[in-house]
Amino acid sequence: MMHMTQTTRRGFFALGAAAGTTFLAGCSSSGTGSDAGTSSASAAASSGSSDFSPKLDTNTSATITVISNYQNFEALDAAGTSFQEYYPNVTVVHEHLDDFETNVEQRVTSDPTVGLIFMGAFHLDNRPNLLAGLLDIASADADIDLSAVDENTYKSCYVDGKLPYVPIWLKEYGMSVNKTLLEKEGLSVPQTYADFCTCCDSLIAKGYVPLQGHPSNIQYFFLPYAMNYLQNKCTAEQFAAIREGTEGAGAAIEDVFKLVLEMKDKGYYTKESMDTYADYYDKAILKFFEGNAPFLAAHTNTVSGMKKRETKSEAFQANPFEYEFVYAPLGEKYPYSYSDTDYGFGINANCEYLDMAKEFYRFCYTDKILNQFSEIKGIPSTAKVPTNEIYANLPTLPDDYTCYAWDFDDPTRIVEYSVADTANSILVNESTTTEEAIATLSTLAKARAAEESA
Repeated sequence: MMHMTQTTRRGFFALGAAAGTTFLAGCSSSGTGSDAGTSSASAAASSGSSDFSPKLDTNTSATITVISNYQNFEALDAAGTSFQEYYPNVTVVHEHLDDFETNVEQRVTSDPTVGLIFMGAFHLDNRPNLLAGLLDIASADADIDLSAVDENTYKSCYVDGKLPYVPIWLKEYGMSVNKTLLEKEGLSVPQTYADFCTCCDSLIAKGYVPLQGHPSNIQYFFLPYAMNYLQNKCTAEQFAAIREGTEGAGAAIEDVFKLVLEMKDKGYYTKESMDTYADYYDKAILKFFEGNAPFLAAHTNTVSGMKKRETKSEAFQANPFEYEFVYAPLGEKYPYSYSDTDYGFGINANCEYLDMAKEFYRFCYTDKILNQFSEIKGIPSTAKVPTNEIYANLPTLPDDYTCYAWDFDDPTRIVEYSVADTANSILVNESTTTEEAIATLSTLAKARAAEESA
């Protein structure tokens, strides 16, 4: 068993909802976020609340440009509008940066009009000038209050002692369930692997392919099981050997690949069905809305696009159905969950309006605005007290059924990515046996480790 410092966000979606929160055309989210404050910093830290109080002259005029790879960013627009309640002469402007990964380093290091950068940890890979150009959020000079943020969610974001960005969202893995279809067929949402098998067998008998999606969806459906397996049943030495790409090291998790193969052999997913999905996001969602897929393998980034696309689907508008996101039902007694950090903001240290950029940053990381980002985008929040009811149905799980990316000694996610890609190789028939999957894992991990050390 790996020995890792266990942190907890167990039950961070358990908001007192007795019944699962579901989606139906015409229904709107009722989560609003809380801005209840406290009288001291210590109280704020313990409660997860951090009210915003302006530190600068509220008559200050400035333009804060935020660059991202998004075409549009409604949640940021809403935050900018809210910020003007405090600073009416400050405008927050979102700019889509073409070919973001290629251009972000040069843009940040050469353009002082850029204030904030919406980014992920991977954007720092092999970009030393970008890292150097970002403000250290944890420094005294930054003076950023992060008391509303679950500190576990950004502890893996430090690079050489510097905190260049802080995530605002989390990524969860599982599946979206067509509850209406299941109910029509006399079935319930599965919670365990035995439940899942019973459900899938019944669905196959009725002519359905149970688990659907693009291979990029389905490969990550198995990740919660794989990462929990690594955490609970592998030693640190076995994990390190897998990460280094040691030949045969993947035998330590051969049960993971056996599960992927078993579900393939049973017809729970099929290559023919996967081939009908053109992507893992827009087209996958629209195909799910046709109403014939019992389960769409998905992570929460995919789920975030669903509400907006209900009105874009003629099939869904004609025949709306109830659906919800659930953890991967692959465990003996419970489903498995695996949480990872997602995008967040960094600050250009050479921004021409640096003080106001820091002020807006402080504003974004209050509990109210963190939850506002989550509600609008539909992705789980890093707030200590999240309020997004889209995920209120997710259960509190025992320690051995949930794990977190930041608890693994793998800052560049070599093991996670290599395991997921190995699962993909099974899905597309490149690896057809456990032995071939183990060899594929070693090849993939070794290549990534070599790239990291180059």
